[in-house]
Amino acid sequence: MAKWIWYYGDFELYHHRELSLSRVERGKGMPPFWKIYDCHRNAEFGKTVEIMKPERLRTVFDGIGYLTLDGERMRCDKEVTIPAGQHSLIFSVANAAGIPAVWAQGETFGTDETWLCGEGIRSAGNLSKFDTNAGAWDLCDPEERPSDYQLPAEPVEIKSVTPVEGGELIDFGKEVYARLTLEGADPGVPLTLVYGESIPEAMSEEHAVRSIKITPESGNVELKGAACRYVRVLGEQLPEKITAVCELLPLEKRGSFSSEDPQLTKIWNTCEYTLHLNSRLFYLDGIKRDGWVWSGDAYQSYLLNYYCHFDKDIIKRTTLALRGGDPIACHINTILDYSFFWFMGLRDYLGYTGDRSFICEVYDRAKTLMEYCMLREGPEGLVQGLDYDWTFIDWADMRKDGALCAEQMLYCAALESMGLCAEVAGHHEEAVQYAEKAAALRKKITELYWDEEAGAYLTTVVKGEPVKEVRRHQNILAVLLGFAAEDRGKRILANVLENEDIPPITTPYFKLYEMEALCRLGRTEEMISWVQAYWGGMLDLGATTFWEEFDPRMSGDEHLAMYGEPYDKSLCHAWAAGPIYLFGRYLLGAAPTGEGYSTFEVQPALNAGDFAGVVPTPRGDIKVEVKEGRCIVRTSLSGGVFIRGEERYPIIPDTENRF
Repeated sequence: MAKWIWYYGDFELYHHRELSLSRVERGKGMPPFWKIYDCHRNAEFGKTVEIMKPERLRTVFDGIGYLTLDGERMRCDKEVTIPAGQHSLIFSVANAAGIPAVWAQGETFGTDETWLCGEGIRSAGNLSKFDTNAGAWDLCDPEERPSDYQLPAEPVEIKSVTPVEGGELIDFGKEVYARLTLEGADPGVPLTLVYGESIPEAMSEEHAVRSIKITPESGNVELKGAACRYVRVLGEQLPEKITAVCELLPLEKRGSFSSEDPQLTKIWNTCEYTLHLNSRLFYLDGIKRDGWVWSGDAYQSYLLNYYCHFDKDIIKRTTLALRGGDPIACHINTILDYSFFWFMGLRDYLGYTGDRSFICEVYDRAKTLMEYCMLREGPEGLVQGLDYDWTFIDWADMRKDGALCAEQMLYCAALESMGLCAEVAGHHEEAVQYAEKAAALRKKITELYWDEEAGAYLTTVVKGEPVKEVRRHQNILAVLLGFAAEDRGKRILANVLENEDIPPITTPYFKLYEMEALCRLGRTEEMISWVQAYWGGMLDLGATTFWEEFDPRMSGDEHLAMYGEPYDKSLCHAWAAGPIYLFGRYLLGAAPTGEGYSTFEVQPALNAGDFAGVVPTPRGDIKVEVKEGRCIVRTSLSGGVFIRGEERYPIIPDTENRF
């Protein structure tokens, strides 16, 4: 079966561009503030084929193009006959507005990832100059061009319709990404639709993120998709019928979690739904306001994916979209730390999937991004954002001038990740250089930022002098990234993580890392209590998906406000789905120790009540059940070890392993 093929990365760059330019707030377009990369406008695709008898070749272009057969240029807008024998086939394609792509099917061969591609005239029709393999996903229908790709949609039920002043209020009963169809509307009669993730937002035409006015030209109108739970429809004459479909990326829910505590089960299921709604062609931050691809947010979505859907393709698409093209104009999303998370995503991808080919495919892009990051080093080897860089870390009360400790730790992890990628890609000398640079930075971080009196890492160094400020973020990263040996970990736990005088974390973004740090420090039961209070607190307030930020100290409509607007907080934010990872990694306790689970461990939380779940892997599933402090592990995978304290036991494949 033939596939659509394009220059490697073009599909991601084009659709990321379209996505980035689709954001609308209160009727106004909102373009991103970083460079928007575009796909190629022309490309060539070639392959040498050998066929035993003449074949009819059908070709479809996304754009315009022609075929060069054995050096002879020929039109192929209709079927052409390829003679028996060995032949060089080269398609030249151009597209002024979309993706230059081609689909071609003969009797014994067709376009797929094995075809080579080159950048238009640079390859000059010479297959030896083609520089990479073609890009492709499972897009096989010649009538559905890659430039026009749309997510599939499924009907969504309207739970209730309530009369309100001037119209009616539709309630879907849960958060959705709804594409509405208005049937039986009166042509020429204006309508206003106000979308809201909450009732107050839907009732506020002025402050709702999405409020549109239309005048139907015909009786039936189909509107673009938008995030909402509620839609208020206003007009002198309302449509006779409104239906909706919810756009969703087809994903298999391979992972699962259930607990004797129904709240924990509900939290996991709500997290999965939150993540799925934000899983479009790429991982989005949230579906209402930004609808953009952010690297720090996406990094967490990757972790959740490994314990839920285990879909490699969306990770690869998101990784390519975020990296963009060359030359590099700014950090990913303009954020210093978000560039570092991009490298860490490659490290984790290799560990969880074992897919070395993707690491090799993106290595050159990774190298140029790392070279760009190195430009942020000062004479002492520390990175610091320039005037036009955004040093984010988190929405937090912390100093962000100078050389932040958290940035150095993330930079170190990025260098280590780059060293691993270099080794996989066959660049041993570069791997050694990255490793040595990371080791030197590790030593410097400890020397500069660890404060013995505070028993914690300090926030920043300004003009060579450490600033006496302690915050959670750098100390959490110290635990997670290996900067806190056993004694220092204990001191960080007491002096920072369990110290109520240190400002709390209010975003689920860094709350995930804080909870993981507790688990690493042996406080898994404390993590569960936090999840019950924090994520359970959102459920208690009626959440059907989890929010961009949650501060239990707030009340009422305060929970809906953010960025100076009363309803701009995203109530369906991917970085809020962290318990998927926490439960899979630290309650079920499954994790790879070799690439792609070639070896793995299962170290469940045996003192955390009764629970069960499934952890997906590229080689099959790992099923874990804990009851009354005992555990059963079922899997077809070899290479597994069960860990209880200091004891280690082999996991026998295709057997009910009782521990």
